[in-house]
Amino acid sequence: MHFLKTISLYLSILFIIGCSEKAIERDCIDEKMDEYELTPYKGETLNSCDFRMELYILDNKQFFNVYQPCTYNLTYPEDCDGNIACCAENGGERLTDFYENATYEGIVGFRRSK
Repeated sequence: MHFLKTISLYLSILFIIGCSEKAIERDCIDEKMDEYELTPYKGETLNSCDFRMELYILDNKQFFNVYQPCTYNLTYPEDCDGNIACCAENGGERLTDFYENATYEGIVGFRRSK
């Protein structure tokens, strides 16, 4: 009887692992933080003009949107290699399609405005 319980446990674990979400293809948060000279965000209160980096996941890829809210500039999320998440020339879709299909993970980095 103990043998059957052990086998059942192992099969359950294999099933759970096999059905879990796919892993991110490439984790480059630290690279992007360095590139934009940002500090990891841990829930601090941000000023309206502090730079922010938001993380989105689409098709198991990370996309980052770096912006400064008070400047009102249009920004485009980019992947780990700097490819913009929209626009036909990059093999992407419309920007609205990106935001409708991507999963917003939140702010991951910031830099205080001067």
